[in-house]
Amino acid sequence: MRPPFTDAMVGSALRSPVAAVGFAVFMSSLDLGHALGLTDLTELPLRTKGRYIVGVSGKRIKLACTNWYGAHSGTFVPGGLETRPFRDIVATIVDLGFNCVRLPYSTQAQVENPVVERAHVAANPEFYGKRFYFVLDELVAAMTAVGLMVIPNNQNHEAGWCCHYTQNEGLWYVPGYPESAWVEGLTNITKRYRRNPMVVGMDLRNEVHDYGATKLTWGDGSATTDWAAAATRAGNAVLAENPDALIFVNGLCFGMEIRPARQHPIRLAQENRVIYEAHNYLEFNIFELFSQVVLSWSNVRLICGLLFFACLLALWGFLSAWRSLGKPRPSRRSLLGTIGLWIFVLSGIAYALSAASVAQLRLLPACDWWARKDVVPVAIAFGVLAALGLCLVAAAASAPSIASLAARLRRAHCRRDGAPSEPKPAMASGTNGDCPSITVIDISTEAERSQDGGDQEGSDGDVSTGLFGAAGYGSYRTVGRRCRCCRCSRGVSGAGGGRREEGEGEELERAVWDRGLCCGLQACCCCGFVLISAGLFFAFAVIAPTYAMLAWHLDNSWGFLLEDGHDYTAPVWMGEFGGPVSGNYWVNVVRYLSERDVDFAHWALNGKKWTTGFIDTTDGGKWVDQAPHWSDEPFGVLQADYKTIRHPWMMLDLNALQSSPAQYRPPPPPCDRRVLGSSCGG
Repeated sequence: MRPPFTDAMVGSALRSPVAAVGFAVFMSSLDLGHALGLTDLTELPLRTKGRYIVGVSGKRIKLACTNWYGAHSGTFVPGGLETRPFRDIVATIVDLGFNCVRLPYSTQAQVENPVVERAHVAANPEFYGKRFYFVLDELVAAMTAVGLMVIPNNQNHEAGWCCHYTQNEGLWYVPGYPESAWVEGLTNITKRYRRNPMVVGMDLRNEVHDYGATKLTWGDGSATTDWAAAATRAGNAVLAENPDALIFVNGLCFGMEIRPARQHPIRLAQENRVIYEAHNYLEFNIFELFSQVVLSWSNVRLICGLLFFACLLALWGFLSAWRSLGKPRPSRRSLLGTIGLWIFVLSGIAYALSAASVAQLRLLPACDWWARKDVVPVAIAFGVLAALGLCLVAAAASAPSIASLAARLRRAHCRRDGAPSEPKPAMASGTNGDCPSITVIDISTEAERSQDGGDQEGSDGDVSTGLFGAAGYGSYRTVGRRCRCCRCSRGVSGAGGGRREEGEGEELERAVWDRGLCCGLQACCCCGFVLISAGLFFAFAVIAPTYAMLAWHLDNSWGFLLEDGHDYTAPVWMGEFGGPVSGNYWVNVVRYLSERDVDFAHWALNGKKWTTGFIDTTDGGKWVDQAPHWSDEPFGVLQADYKTIRHPWMMLDLNALQSSPAQYRPPPPPCDRRVLGSSCGG
């Protein structure tokens, strides 16, 4: 490989000493042969074997790609041709260590084959007045001639910016471009390049997602919603034109969700051709997005910590007051009612939140599959729990009526048999002495009988105490008197005398379970719930931004496909990922791709983008239309001149991923001068 970078390419990106040192390490890594290198033509065509893509010899061929986009937009050509000769850009791709290019295009460009505006190819006079296919042919020929594999990608149907949840481009059919036009476009591109073995496959469609009332499915056979079935039809059509092509199938929900492939893996007419495609950006990770948009996890931990200790103090106060009253116990009826009430309240709140989440997911035309498969079962479970809690409350409330009815039945039976109207106490065997055929079951506890003994009304045995204890709030007054006694005994006794408070030195009565104590129990339950919730949220706020959390999420979404030995095992290609900052998201995603040694296509090579609007993150992520214009591409590997590397750290990390196995190592945490002082260096 020739010397990869000139001073002009590095440019102002290396003004800082740290960046210069890092870039020197990057260049030396290329010289040492860590870069993957270009594909040997004798290894083509490619096949899949388990979780890997392999060549003819069975050797693993890792796709280490970049996205060179723009042909899907209103310019109809990849970006940079207005700035730099295309052969120089192709040489730069090779110098950067990539071995393949994902090349997005639009169905409109493929069908209409429009003339390209001169302004969009200003640095390439040979393209003046030429059409879309002429430019595409020249670019594909130039890339494959130097050993770069090419993967055409049907990004969208109507030329323009893509993709947003408000766009119908999430479907494989839109007005003016039915499924037949989509499949025909794929087969036309396939036929055009089938004699070029370096065009190794076809990326069927970009970031499929729900749109309006159309909720996408996987494996149910629907002609209009089953993406897996549509991908199978399109993949077989491509293979009919080129049996050696690899077929790249994007996941549901913008490429985030491939779980349904576990039960319904895609089977094509040609075996060992399917490669699943995932996409990932910061906004695709709800936990990272929450910390960026709503509240940072450090603030969540602070709030949860304060709530935890506040509730702990409140619980200590309640328990101290309860002990001062002689630790009275609630009746079984009251305890059952309290348990039922809190199950009902908490489950009802959880049900309402789950139902609101389902409604929100269905309002946003993006991923109803999550609502159906993840959130709806949770909402149903909480609804059942809430109903159970309500039944417990009803059972506790009806206990006196049941006891009264049982007593009336016993008296009626005894009168009919000539026995006394009041049955004698039950014998040890549990039968009534005068009415041996009747079993008297006493469901009350000793505490209930002691508390309710003087509060029976009439001969029916109805308990006059309410569901939540005896009437009144005498326990509050008792606690107040005992607190005054304690203050009095600590105050004037040391001075040898003083006025005695009322009740001092007297035996205060043992409190019964009344409504005051019941209210205190509810307050304790509330504090306990908040305390436990705060503790759990604190723990979650510690775990959420970690690599372990991201790895669990991606393994659950599509990483399981990389496990060998299953009928669904297949390669996964990270077709898009990127970011402008070497922050928590970037480090964790790159680490995951490295540890799982995943094939990838970074977004993107481009230094500029032709756009027609922007996503307003301050207004719920809505798309705001603008007049078409060039704007900076912060995710790009190159700057706007298509020569200068935008972020040396980005290329260091991508170069580590290009190896097989990947060589990425997470950077150490920054040196804390407050702890280590001068040992952090100058």
